[in-house]
Amino acid sequence: MPIPVIYALVISIIILILLVKIKINISYSFLATAIIFGILSYPLHIFIKKLYTALTDYFSIQLIIIFILIFFFAMYLYEVGALKELIEEVSNINASLAAILIPAFIGLIPMPGGALISAIMVKDLYFNRLKLSGGYAAYLNYWFRHIWIAIWPIYQCIIISAYILHISVDKLITITWPISVTAIISGLILSYKLLLVKSKANSKANILRILKHTSPFIVIFILTVIVGLSLLSTIAIITVIVLLIYGIKKKPILKAIQFSLSPQILALVIAAIIFKHLFSSGDLSNEVLSVLKTTSIPDVFFIFLLPLLLSFISANEYITFSISYPILNSIYDLSLHNNYIYLSYLGGYLGAYLSPLHICLILTSQYYEINMVSVYKYILTSIAIMITLSLIIYYVYFPI
Repeated sequence: MPIPVIYALVISIIILILLVKIKINISYSFLATAIIFGILSYPLHIFIKKLYTALTDYFSIQLIIIFILIFFFAMYLYEVGALKELIEEVSNINASLAAILIPAFIGLIPMPGGALISAIMVKDLYFNRLKLSGGYAAYLNYWFRHIWIAIWPIYQCIIISAYILHISVDKLITITWPISVTAIISGLILSYKLLLVKSKANSKANILRILKHTSPFIVIFILTVIVGLSLLSTIAIITVIVLLIYGIKKKPILKAIQFSLSPQILALVIAAIIFKHLFSSGDLSNEVLSVLKTTSIPDVFFIFLLPLLLSFISANEYITFSISYPILNSIYDLSLHNNYIYLSYLGGYLGAYLSPLHICLILTSQYYEINMVSVYKYILTSIAIMITLSLIIYYVYFPI
């Protein structure tokens, strides 16, 4: 027998936390949470019918294909050594600049726990060449690894948010771009002393090689944001381009296929699809709305705080928007309110940055063998700067 949606949602989130706590893979935990939420919210036969509709929907199938192609592209670039060569060339130009650009470049590749990859690659640079403290080194790697989350077209949370909100990826980016800009500015403010350190350029730096390795990312940005090509078409084109540039190599292709068809990745996408379709019918959102009407929480606070709290708890932007956007969109029709999209995305972004459960923060701190507290003094400072700038932009860019 179904229970009220608020109770079902709270129980589902508690189950998600418990599953992750006992070391069940986050992807499988999220899928189990979505199914449990559906069973608690609907009679079983209705939930099964909705589940079938969700998984056979044209846009759902398209979304799954997009994710498979993106993760194939990302892993292939990694396996052929493109990122390693790019990082070496950037380091040859300027060590201080490389300290920021390397995690930022790695951030262009949507990969779970990607901060550990950049942490490994910059360890010698941070500690031996630049003599950075452990806390500051971890901060640089963690912060700049995630600056693109609000603007990069192939980020999972950008894609799933656009899918749930029924808007194009380029439309979403025109709303959320200030979030990434404020993240970059706040990071640079805390990095200005580092950037003032003179670093002798290495004559071995190869500009043509840098252009070769950055060209796929430039093409993605042009086709998606400037031309406005669909994400599926863009990723299909860029995958072919990457195979032409680097050649078809057996081992990297097999690794990329294995990674892109990973059950964990498919579980994440399917879970988001289930949440989106459960709330799209309207009956569950009406229950949430009726509860909200009994409270005195202003809409803007609820829109900001729901993603922030979910993100802080889950430490995962993808899960955050997969749960919060179906709820918020069914109540407020966010596609008609750019300021609401901006606030909600900002909340989810900040919550993930602040979460002590964020896998990238944990992995970086463990790898550098430091106390996480030493990183937080930098994170909190950057967050304070970011919030200040974001509020200014909110009132200027989205006048009420």
